[in-house]
Amino acid sequence: MIDRDIMVSIQAYLAKVGITVDLDFVDMGKYNDLRRKGWNNGFLCQPFGMYPNYLQTIQTYLETKALDFPVLKKPAGTDEMLNEALSTVDPEIPRVQKLIKLFFDDETVIPISTTARGAFLQKNVHDTGYLSLGMWTEWTPEKAWMSK
Repeated sequence: MIDRDIMVSIQAYLAKVGITVDLDFVDMGKYNDLRRKGWNNGFLCQPFGMYPNYLQTIQTYLETKALDFPVLKKPAGTDEMLNEALSTVDPEIPRVQKLIKLFFDDETVIPISTTARGAFLQKNVHDTGYLSLGMWTEWTPEKAWMSK
């Protein structure tokens, strides 16, 4: 899931300022254990899947009561700002930006890279639910059909 070259680069950058980091590329079982139970004295690098509504991404990963990352320090005011941002039917950009700024100012999460995924759809393929439900992995194959 993680580009090893990026992690080796980060290790080298940290070494230049006196921080020694041992890299441990774990299997999925160990990763899930760290993600759910936590870790001590270390960094965890992992991709964040982005939901179309970015507030859902924040709620999934960074809300105080989120199941993931129990040892990740959340800045004071996280839940209050999240609840405020979630209080409208349509996301209000200034509320979302205020919340994102909180995480960046606190260095809760340090973005390393961004990737995108392309999707190819055809006009004769209908009702897939693809790109309408949340993450790119979510769709409704049981409803999909093709016209001629």
